[in-house]
Amino acid sequence: MRYLSVATIIYSIFIWAFVGPILNIAKIFSDRVKRQLQGRADASSTKFLIELATLRMKAKNCAVFFCSSAGEFEQAKPIIDRLQKANVFTHVFFFSRSGVEFAEARQEESSYSLSPLDIMWTWGAIFSVLRPKTVILVRHEFWPAFLMAARQWATIALINGVPPSMLGREPKIKTKASAFLKKLLLGPQAKIYTVDQEGQDFYANTLGYKSSHLKIVGDSKYDRVFERVEHLRETSLETNTQLKKFWMGSKPILILGSAHLPDLNFILETLRHPKAPKVKLLVVPHDLSSRNIIDMTRLLKENNLISELYSEVEVLLLDKKQIESDAIVVDTLGRLSELYGVADLAWIGGAIHSKIHNVLEPAAWGVPMSSGTRYQNSQEAKILKEEGLLFCTNSRDQLIDKWHEQLQVASETGHSLTRVIKKFCGTSESIIRDLNIIEDQDARKTNHH
Repeated sequence: MRYLSVATIIYSIFIWAFVGPILNIAKIFSDRVKRQLQGRADASSTKFLIELATLRMKAKNCAVFFCSSAGEFEQAKPIIDRLQKANVFTHVFFFSRSGVEFAEARQEESSYSLSPLDIMWTWGAIFSVLRPKTVILVRHEFWPAFLMAARQWATIALINGVPPSMLGREPKIKTKASAFLKKLLLGPQAKIYTVDQEGQDFYANTLGYKSSHLKIVGDSKYDRVFERVEHLRETSLETNTQLKKFWMGSKPILILGSAHLPDLNFILETLRHPKAPKVKLLVVPHDLSSRNIIDMTRLLKENNLISELYSEVEVLLLDKKQIESDAIVVDTLGRLSELYGVADLAWIGGAIHSKIHNVLEPAAWGVPMSSGTRYQNSQEAKILKEEGLLFCTNSRDQLIDKWHEQLQVASETGHSLTRVIKKFCGTSESIIRDLNIIEDQDARKTNHH
């Protein structure tokens, strides 16, 4: 432990004396570096520490989260929400500026900030103000100075633990020495909550954690998706009802979620077949750049389909005017999840030419789904396919037959999808209960009375 502390101090001096100044020079020439550094120094300022201290005083207990970006924050969100309801103060540190921007765009009410440079004395000052009981890492954040400082104050917990290979990259830990270093950073007393048995085997066999510090609890993203959809059912009800009333008519709506040009081309060729169902087409591109939107609207026009942009449709809905188009192309960010609520059929993009995108949101809405055959990158897609709830094909004839079948049994499919998603929920409660964050607080209240 002493050697590790000395090594972390040397590492911090290197970051402070060399990396920091180099980045400050680099930001003059690189907008990308400038964007990532913007606001990072604020996290080590006296003003920031005073603000944190003021917020921290309002609660007896505190939990700190470290998230790389928006995706990791979404996984932590159901745990954060539950802790806040129990009057536990939470603060989220984002490594990436995009995470902060995501939280700002969502008007997130919980406390969050960009992380400072990884320097031990900076983190020491922050933790002395926050005094957390628990520090939670989401998936794969291993910053030496942060972890060394956190270990002086709190129980370290890693949630949604998976092998590095499941994060879309080759494992970085290839030797026993580097595996040993990773365990040193987390500490032997860290709690590791894994998604499945493969994750548990990785932390047990590669990092050498004892079974008493490992627990398979599943993935908190299921909680997040299900709760978000339940919230959207209420908040987007009026818009979705209006869209169905003024556009749908008697035709079902086919939504293309996270669609690429190959997806749209494949679907349009399929819809040209005389046996294909007559549908309204709701296209939500994965790439919302103006160039891609233009390309997609042009492709729709070449197939003799009248299309409108969703930003234009929203104006028509406000005026309660009929929408005459055959297709709507969504050109505004963050609308996909709620728009699954108006769909009768869903095509999940990406799997025709590359890899499948998110299947959890349409599943939570109970929408019958289909996709191309490149679905193996998604554990959820594999599960849903095995359950017969995701149809994967590159055959237009098979897809047409499946669409007709899905329209006939849409209600039964919806119930089955909800059942499967609910089966994977509950991870957040398991983690909170095992870490004993809220129970200790409840116990103190009981003893006080």
